[in-house]
Amino acid sequence: LANKTRAPGGALILAPEAAALIGARMEHGKIPMDVPIVWADVPNFMSGPDKWTNLTALINEGRERLSSEFGEQLRIVVIDTYSASGMVEDENDNASTQYALTMLAEFAKKAEVLVLLIHHTDKAGKDMRGAGAMRGALDAAISVENDSGGMKKVSLNKSKMAPERE
Repeated sequence: LANKTRAPGGALILAPEAAALIGARMEHGKIPMDVPIVWADVPNFMSGPDKWTNLTALINEGRERLSSEFGEQLRIVVIDTYSASGMVEDENDNASTQYALTMLAEFAKKAEVLVLLIHHTDKAGKDMRGAGAMRGALDAAISVENDSGGMKKVSLNKSKMAPERE
């Protein structure tokens, strides 16, 4: 995004749904294949009692792939989508959501990666779907939507470190 980073690196996309479309999406977005991005098709990888063990294994595998395929370190983990990951049984449950996202934040710190959750809006398209605790647990919330002219509108709807803006 034209900003310098402290430490460049690669991305791991954990895709519990539509992983087969990632290559086509990169091509459509004109993202060259030499950009350090790897992905895994992992339905419900965060469900059950071994969710953090599963996430650790996937991150370690992503680190190895980025190193061997691109010579890069893992810097960002994208979970696309939050609800399909199985992280919580009921995305409307505030306590479960708060606990899961607090654990995910701690996990990200220990793994030294940024975690980006892809999530859907409610039926009205106005706010995040599910528990209100999600908004409070996130450091930032960015929405991407089509505007009336077919262009994308990107908005920073919540941030702990910046003003909200389009």
